[in-house]
Amino acid sequence: MIAATSRTAHAMRPIQEPHSQVSSSLKARNAHHEDPLPQLPPLAGRGTEGGIAAPGGEATSLRLMCLLYVLSISGIFWLAYLPHYMGMMGMAPALVGLVFGLRSVVSSLSCPAWAHATDRAGAALPVLRTQYALGVIAFAGFALTTSRPALVLSLLAAAATAGGALPIVDTLALRRVGPRGFGAVRAWGSAGYALTSFAAGGVGWFLGSHDRVAVVAPWAQAVAALATLCLLLRMPARSPRTAGGGSASDTGRSVGGLWRSARELPGLRLAALLAPAALHWAALAPFHTFLVTLAEVREMPGWVPGAAVGVAVSCEVVVLARGDGLLARFSPPTLLLFSFAISALRWLATSAVTHPVLLVALQLAHGASFAAFYVALVALMTEAVPDRLRATGQSLLYLFVFGMGTAIGAALSGWIIELTSVPTLFVCASAGELLAIAVAIPLVLAHRDRSGC
Repeated sequence: MIAATSRTAHAMRPIQEPHSQVSSSLKARNAHHEDPLPQLPPLAGRGTEGGIAAPGGEATSLRLMCLLYVLSISGIFWLAYLPHYMGMMGMAPALVGLVFGLRSVVSSLSCPAWAHATDRAGAALPVLRTQYALGVIAFAGFALTTSRPALVLSLLAAAATAGGALPIVDTLALRRVGPRGFGAVRAWGSAGYALTSFAAGGVGWFLGSHDRVAVVAPWAQAVAALATLCLLLRMPARSPRTAGGGSASDTGRSVGGLWRSARELPGLRLAALLAPAALHWAALAPFHTFLVTLAEVREMPGWVPGAAVGVAVSCEVVVLARGDGLLARFSPPTLLLFSFAISALRWLATSAVTHPVLLVALQLAHGASFAAFYVALVALMTEAVPDRLRATGQSLLYLFVFGMGTAIGAALSGWIIELTSVPTLFVCASAGELLAIAVAIPLVLAHRDRSGC
């Protein structure tokens, strides 16, 4: 969903730092942005700074790096080419958009369930192994079937299983290497995603056809899922959390506990933030879901989608690394409006360009579209949500912005293509950014009143 599919999407430590430290956690976020998943704090345990020191720490870190790399290695195929593949199987664009929107909803709802299972088990590794054992079956079914109903069911099964794995991986990483080592380990996910995007561009150049690359996509996903499962099976098990179970902050992670805690949040203030953020994320759905379709309509070479995503992710990582500096110079609402405005220009230009190099170059704006947006969003969430409800606030952030925003955007994208054309879809995305700017005005004014400037 490129799809969200996922993934999911977008990873950072939970929002637990004060405002001045917000962007330091962003440096660790996985650039797998189309589907950014909510991150869980480490469970209470032995070791320093909340992490559990691992025996043979260097070897454990290397295993986790490999795991995160493999999780990201098939990102470009999942996000960019699976919608195109389903179109090749005879599914109309409106149906493809609807299915990928539903996939986002399923993934969003599965994350709290898997997280709650991890909390109850007191160990992340068995849950991850279960997720990927089921995920391998789902991915293999997607690759083997040509039946459209079976494709849809396999896609949703993958979203409900492996699609909810990334936050559990982050929990495992935090428990194994501790917060100090988390950033270095997690950065491998971003590196894997960017490298795979460029590699997909190379595959497209070699094969010379978007359709040929799309045919590889389901198998790439199945192989990557199997490789991840094998790595998980080789990782040594650790002792469960110390007696006493999870912390009180973990109670919001079950679906029921989440909504009970949500009633304690500042509703109007949170709505003023989540509404424009969800609109912006919906406007990114054409890029996440139909970039390959745009390249095909423009008769661009097969390397273009991979190169475009690779450039976008690389720029995102650079901007996220400068998050501290951005927040020091600009207020979060200013960054938010800047992101929306640059994105509006980006989508308008994307709808018009016909040269492949220009299309790839335009994706440099992803540093503003995602990275600046995410830095500002996390900073504003930190200000709005009380410390004791940060986990609940982050869960709602994912559900409403990255979950429902993606679902609505993907469904509308397919419907707009059916009625008009792919270039017109990106014009509509630009209009959606302008709407997000308008909806964000009350947020900007309220923040100015609170800050006194």
